[in-house]
Amino acid sequence: MRADHLFKVFDIHSSGAPSRLIMSGIPPLRGDSVMEKMLDFAANHDWIRHALVLEPRGKDMTSGIVLQPPSRPDADVGAFFIEAHGYLPMCGSDTICTVTALLETGQLPITGAETVVRLDTPAGLIEATAAVENGRVTGVTFVGAPAFCLLPDQQVTLPSYGTVTVDISYGGNFYAITDADPFGLELAPDTTKPASRFAGELHQAVNEQLVVQHPELEPVHGVTHVLLYSEPADGIGPTKDMVVMPSGMIDRSPCGTGTTARVATLLSKGRLELNEPLAHTSVTGGQDTGRAVSRGQGGPVPPCRGAITGNAPITADSTIYVDDSDVLAAGFQLT
Repeated sequence: MRADHLFKVFDIHSSGAPSRLIMSGIPPLRGDSVMEKMLDFAANHDWIRHALVLEPRGKDMTSGIVLQPPSRPDADVGAFFIEAHGYLPMCGSDTICTVTALLETGQLPITGAETVVRLDTPAGLIEATAAVENGRVTGVTFVGAPAFCLLPDQQVTLPSYGTVTVDISYGGNFYAITDADPFGLELAPDTTKPASRFAGELHQAVNEQLVVQHPELEPVHGVTHVLLYSEPADGIGPTKDMVVMPSGMIDRSPCGTGTTARVATLLSKGRLELNEPLAHTSVTGGQDTGRAVSRGQGGPVPPCRGAITGNAPITADSTIYVDDSDVLAAGFQLT
């Protein structure tokens, strides 16, 4: 087989959001922390991201998980997350996929019906608990990075829609969160284009009109994602949500970090209690459930810790070949 680079991977999906867990082929990365190693990867090995998540070996929606030795003693494994548009310090669906694949393939030991896995990520330590039956993971619950509503009830102006009230919240990534219903946007698989156009305008307007900076993580600034939601008309059942990424692609999953950000927002506004569940259903029909498990004290934006529950089946166990003489060795993306 003609190849200059080999990458052993597992493919997994969470509610249709495809993840690729990279088990081998990554060169040694410089840095003491997982954040520093992610920055080194971005500066010196970004072609690997292009090769593994873009066409012809991936798709616009494919994300990847780069495993690393943990930089802290209380973690089982280090990980950072790559996507078509770049890098993420944290990804909820990728976390669910990572834990599922590491346990079901024997990379980490199953220790009981509830097996704890701790991930060292650029966003901090992520503790996940896998529910296991007969050697199979039936669900993963993880406690995300400290989440908070940075800028509640902000008003921005969109060229096509006028004034929009939006919450700017962090759940591992920064989200602009707003209700889709006042703008007549239906969050359904066959009507995504109008909502996607709205999200694109909102994303640009927020980053032009508001200053968004994480209070502790200097590299994390600016809104990267838009979360649109639609409450059930009868007040019963899960909330529909649609997360639009920087590339304009729509998340197939309900989005773990987005759900965490919305949990933090509702908790800060007194519209959600500690341990009260918030169910989000994505445009594919997949469902995640979030809840706030603790509330921080002090500071300009007191954080909370949110727990997200979802599941992810493995779809492939394969080796990806990259031939340097291939004119598309580094992948491509159509815009």
